[in-house]
Amino acid sequence: MQGLLPAIFGGEQAEFIKVNGSIQGFFKGKSGVRQGDPLSPYIFVLSIEVLSRGDLLSIAEVIIVLKKFGDMSGLITNKEKTSIYFGGVHDATQKKILDYSGFTQGNFPFRYLGIPITTSRLTQEGFSVLIKKIQGAIYHWYFKTLTYAGKIFVSLKSILSVRDACIQLASGVQAAKDTIQGCTQNHQFSISKAYEFLRTRAPISRGMTALQSSSVVPSHKIVAALAIQNCLATVDKLQAKGMFITNRCTLCKEAAEDYKHLFFQCKYSKDVWQRILLWTGINRPVHNYWQEMYWIRNIKYSKAWHKHWFLCGLVATVYMLWAERNAQIFRGQERTITQLVGYNTLVEHMNG
Repeated sequence: MQGLLPAIFGGEQAEFIKVNGSIQGFFKGKSGVRQGDPLSPYIFVLSIEVLSRGDLLSIAEVIIVLKKFGDMSGLITNKEKTSIYFGGVHDATQKKILDYSGFTQGNFPFRYLGIPITTSRLTQEGFSVLIKKIQGAIYHWYFKTLTYAGKIFVSLKSILSVRDACIQLASGVQAAKDTIQGCTQNHQFSISKAYEFLRTRAPISRGMTALQSSSVVPSHKIVAALAIQNCLATVDKLQAKGMFITNRCTLCKEAAEDYKHLFFQCKYSKDVWQRILLWTGINRPVHNYWQEMYWIRNIKYSKAWHKHWFLCGLVATVYMLWAERNAQIFRGQERTITQLVGYNTLVEHMNG
């Protein structure tokens, strides 16, 4: 086999390039087999045979290869998202393999490319999701070929289903009639009013109320809203998605970076906030994230213009910190706190 494989994969094999269905040149192949090569399944069998042995030594060899591949490519196996599925392996051996690999144990059945994988014969129930998708595609195809009268009939069925849903949501026929009547404007059906009735309502976060001011710059609102909901791509979130990066705060270069640290607990951010508070006429120390959030929600304003300036300064500061963090990462540009909180810079940010 050692002499056969180099003869198969080596030599003067050429890889052709197709552009819009026609061959446009070629290049010499150095490794692997051509796409669609009948040898590919056999190569797969040779590789999977090691995994199918079901012993600790075979799994250890595979993990060593994966580690070497990760060291060279930077593509590290995510142990939290990787599972091992056992079949016919003793419990003691399963435990040894799981302890050595650090992977979790998966359970049958599971889905791969939409197809259920199980150790027993598949039943109709196992294919139910796939069958529904196919039926949905056939239904849309069937609807396109209907006559005008047939399309009216199908539309009536859809309207009746909407009616039944309204009756169920409104808890009664009369209440549903009142609701539908309330969804009309100038004797015409209003989609926006119907949406307001059907949509699921959730309480507005207190932190989001500061963003409802029309004086706040729209781009600042977006960044601040993402920060409040912990949706910004901070280092901890990128690591959770499998990216191999060092978790260090870009601004202070000391602690790990998450949204709470970045905007309130970072030494750099605290100094920025301290200067912003003094600029708005507030003299108080900056505390941790939860204390600051409580203070912001319960602060009392003596005058309306004071509230306006404070909210604009609050949202603009979140935007400036995020922009400064990204400028240091992607452009290598670093500003001092004095430069960041300079009067001209702050007014420019607050004016958009």
